[in-house]
Amino acid sequence: MSSKSSLSLHTLPVEIVYRILDRLEHRSIFLSLEGVCQRLNIVLKTYQPYQTLCSLKYNGCRRYNHILDHSIDNYAVIRLANVLQHNTTLVTLDLPRNHINDEGAKYLADALQANITLATLDLSYNCIGDDGARYLSNALQHNTTLITLGLYENRIRDEGTFHLFSALRKNTTLTTLILSYENDCLWMARHILGIVDQMKTVTTLNLSGFKIEYTALTRLLADAMKDSTLTTMDLSSCKLRNSDARLLADVVKESFTLITLNLRGNHIGDDGEYYLLNALSHNTTLLELYIDDNRNLVDVARNLPMLRHQINTCTSLDLSHNQITNAEIHLILDALQNSTTLKSLDLSYNKIDDTHVQHLCDALETNQILTQLNLECNHISSEGIICIWKILRINTKLSILYLRCHSNNNEAVNSLTYAVYNCPPFTTVNFENNTFHNLAARSLAGALKRYDSRISVLNFQNTHLNDRQMEWFSCELSTDRTIVNINLRNNSLTDKCVERLVYGLRYNTTLVQLNLDGNHISEKAAKRIAEALGQITPIVGLNFEKTANDNQALSEMLHTLTLADEQICVRPTKQLISALGKNTALTMAKLTKDSLKDQKKRIFVDILINLQALTTINFQRNRIGAKVTERLAFALRTNTTIITLELGWNRIDDDGANSLARALSINKTLVTLNLQNNNIGLQGVQCFLETLKTSQVLKMLNLEDNILSLEIKQHILNQITSDDISRIKLE
Repeated sequence: MSSKSSLSLHTLPVEIVYRILDRLEHRSIFLSLEGVCQRLNIVLKTYQPYQTLCSLKYNGCRRYNHILDHSIDNYAVIRLANVLQHNTTLVTLDLPRNHINDEGAKYLADALQANITLATLDLSYNCIGDDGARYLSNALQHNTTLITLGLYENRIRDEGTFHLFSALRKNTTLTTLILSYENDCLWMARHILGIVDQMKTVTTLNLSGFKIEYTALTRLLADAMKDSTLTTMDLSSCKLRNSDARLLADVVKESFTLITLNLRGNHIGDDGEYYLLNALSHNTTLLELYIDDNRNLVDVARNLPMLRHQINTCTSLDLSHNQITNAEIHLILDALQNSTTLKSLDLSYNKIDDTHVQHLCDALETNQILTQLNLECNHISSEGIICIWKILRINTKLSILYLRCHSNNNEAVNSLTYAVYNCPPFTTVNFENNTFHNLAARSLAGALKRYDSRISVLNFQNTHLNDRQMEWFSCELSTDRTIVNINLRNNSLTDKCVERLVYGLRYNTTLVQLNLDGNHISEKAAKRIAEALGQITPIVGLNFEKTANDNQALSEMLHTLTLADEQICVRPTKQLISALGKNTALTMAKLTKDSLKDQKKRIFVDILINLQALTTINFQRNRIGAKVTERLAFALRTNTTIITLELGWNRIDDDGANSLARALSINKTLVTLNLQNNNIGLQGVQCFLETLKTSQVLKMLNLEDNILSLEIKQHILNQITSDDISRIKLE
């Protein structure tokens, strides 16, 4: 009689059981197999992959309180809790975004009292309420291994929060508690914050969302933080205000343990930021302090001592394009009040607004050294401008002020006009990018004529100035005895205003610069203006970049040539070349960004290089290439006037560099040569190094951003003597 052997879980060879386990996920084994029977428990204890299991994550997908199928429920939590009571390997258990409620929290709390290995438990984004928090707080009083407990975004209210904080009185191992608090209960908040100072072992505390709306509560919290062991504190979205920030600033001053403080999402304004920045100057341990998403105030504070030193020692300081906030400007202006050296301060393109204009006025009232202040492109409205004008009636030293109103309206322009009436010390008035209405323009023209003005520079660029308005200013030109520079660039001027402008220019004896670029003036009208300017001696600059010019007028008057960003048409270029050939006064030529067509580049090089007074040529971004470079190098051999030559962004290669290097070995006047952003390699640099050995005239050779690797740069530096290192710039 044949006998059949039956196999079961109890009789299967252990190797086959191992092969089955190999095909299962660890979390399936943990929830479904452990504790099923004694034989399986024995097998699991010898199954090596399972014995090394120290971390499990059951991340559900709860969205808008809807539970998806793969989120674990209370039944799964019961199985999980039973296993935890006996498990000796698991250290981290993450259960976020599931459907764990108070009942599930009770089972987990019971398991925590028996478990001796679990260090991290994350129950964030579940449905645990006050009862569940109470169960967990009871477990915390007995558990001696848990270090981190995450309960963020549950349904815990006043009572549950109270129980959790009370448990920390007895618990000595928990260092991180992540908890959100939603309800506003003054009595409960006072009680909870009074417990904080008893948490002597906690190093990380997250109270994000805890609605601290009373300064007294912040004071309790601040007092507790001063003597605590906290290194990380999260007070984001706690409705903190400037007064609260002032109390926390005292904590920052005195703390020796705090490393990270998160204050994002509160109502802390400029004053609060000012208190915190001041406090950071006394703190040496804090590494991160945020009140918004992007700026670490610690980094900002580290730069402030250097700024204060510069304000107290330098004569000129440029802080433009730094996105400086009102709080930072407050600290800078505090130093400005006592500065005895700073004469020029540029704060343009920042975030300064009316809120702290009063601090600026206080500084200007005390400081009598500053003569030039640039506040362009900030957030200062007409109200702030008026405040500045009032203080400038007291400050008689500031003579140059650049101030563009943030809100382009009639009130802003009226405020600027008011300054001309009431602040005679000004020598420069800048109206750039403000739109003039007729009444304001007429009022300003009358202001210029009304008193013995000291204004020498008027900037009307991009003000939408029209012919009618220009007629009013032209009348003023005929009688003015101080204005030397007028910028009328990019307006709406046409031939209609030319006759009145010419009338004003004929009787003006002081104007030396007039910029009419970007208007709608014809060639014929341009010649009329050039003839009128011919009676003014000396004339330094006349800019008609978009119009034709009179040859003789250019030849007699032009000391500075600027042709940038425009493709000049053929006829004006011929006129200009003809005028330059007769010129004996041109000192600087700037022809950048493809100002000339290819056939004109060589002609300009030949003419410019031979002008007797020319000392500076800026030929950047013209893609001149090898032929023009060789022609320029040949001319440099005999030139005795040019001191500065700008040739960046021109695609000059090693051959061009070789030509220039040979020319420099002969040239006796060139001091600065800029060749950055070209195609010069090691061969071209070697040619320059040989020239530097024999020529001591060249003081600065800029070779930044050429085709030189780090290894090649290091090789070059190794060849340079200590005396020549300051003469060559590679990066």
